[in-house]
Amino acid sequence: MLNSKNQVSVIIPVHNPPLHWEESTLEHIVALQTLLAEYKFHFILINDGSPMNVIRKLRKKLDKVQIRHSIYHLPENLGKGKALRTGLLKAAQNSSYYICVDWDFPFGITPIQSILEELAGGADVVLVDRGNEYLRKLPASRSWLTRLWRIFIRKYLGLDLPDTQGGLKGLSHKAQQVAVQGTINSFLSDLELILLCRRHKLQIKTVKAYLRGGVRLASFSLSVYFRELKSLLEILKKLQ
Repeated sequence: MLNSKNQVSVIIPVHNPPLHWEESTLEHIVALQTLLAEYKFHFILINDGSPMNVIRKLRKKLDKVQIRHSIYHLPENLGKGKALRTGLLKAAQNSSYYICVDWDFPFGITPIQSILEELAGGADVVLVDRGNEYLRKLPASRSWLTRLWRIFIRKYLGLDLPDTQGGLKGLSHKAQQVAVQGTINSFLSDLELILLCRRHKLQIKTVKAYLRGGVRLASFSLSVYFRELKSLLEILKKLQ
């Protein structure tokens, strides 16, 4: 019989995905529910400013296979951090664990199983360690910036972590309560979450994760880098 420790909310932000994206997403959702049948999953999709019809096909497919889900729409693109916090706020409060994952499940299903095992063992936040193999698959500019970022978080922020920006993460109920206090809407909401959890003395762990085949990693525009720099300065002003 399922108890509260088996309740898992999965938060999936979506912003302007490519055509036929729903097929891969559905495949991973079904695989996750099948592989980890001992958990009761609730999939929460946050449409971050995409046209309303973007998620319509996926909704129909999820209804057809009777997968528990909820879909929420943000009226404009407010950023991944905002989308994730919206999902965490909408998630069932009786969930013990919360998984945040990109719609394309870039690391597949296996790391999610490892994350849930760490959460069940007492961790509050579980991040993915993408390792050096990930760096070799990045466009050159992103690869060097990621290397510099990893040095920065260790030397300047004092974080004993291999990375902060893996995207995929798991939260305990305590960490979920901390996460929704954040204010950063960009990608660096991940860093804000980690620093908030460190301030609350929550336990942070990592699991290994490897990109699945076929995942393409795009370059970022200068505007994205400037936005993230602004977010970093906001975080340091508030939390350091």
